[in-house]
Amino acid sequence: MPRVPRASHRRHPSLFAGEVLEPRTVCAVAVGLANDTGASHADRITSDPTLVLDRTLSIGQRVEYVVDKGPVQIAAMAGGGTFVPAGIGADGRHRIYARVIEADGRAQHWSDAFVLTLDRTVPAVNVSLSQDTGTSRTDRITSSSALVVTGREPGAVIQYSQDEGGWNPATAVWGAYRPQPGRNTWLVRQVDVAGNASTPVTISFDWDTARDFATRLEGPQA
Repeated sequence: MPRVPRASHRRHPSLFAGEVLEPRTVCAVAVGLANDTGASHADRITSDPTLVLDRTLSIGQRVEYVVDKGPVQIAAMAGGGTFVPAGIGADGRHRIYARVIEADGRAQHWSDAFVLTLDRTVPAVNVSLSQDTGTSRTDRITSSSALVVTGREPGAVIQYSQDEGGWNPATAVWGAYRPQPGRNTWLVRQVDVAGNASTPVTISFDWDTARDFATRLEGPQA
């Protein structure tokens, strides 16, 4: 089970004005991400909002939660003590509180806020030739194979594939493929910090090496 924030005996002081809870000897429940997607598994930026509890519920217990100070909702628990908050809504930053309700109806303390950033989309990048040499600047017949990639999100990784469309992270990097004299077709995409992959963009060009034997493969501009 992934690490979750340390539970606290304190309830949120202003979440539910006028509500009185009896003293409890049980620590408040804590929640965390069941699957913190992306390159980092600790940044709380994810495409999957599924939450996991720090404990196993007893028979008759249930979990209530609040998303961004919205209404109190009952968690639809799944296997492994997980649930998807129904009120999480659009992508962005969300603050979640949770508590356990005993079988006899008594409420445990509210958890400390668990804050996550939900990110389920990433735009496609823009790809062009760095220099379309020759008499025409638009025919994509060039002696330079360098590409320019724009529209990259902060922290995103640009991936490349030549012709076949393979996206093995170990090889889908600039320089793993070499352009060949003649017709070249490249696919380019970005993978953001939440692990979302953009729709691949295709660029085709004719590389005429007879014009410039000194042309070298250059990395794209971020």
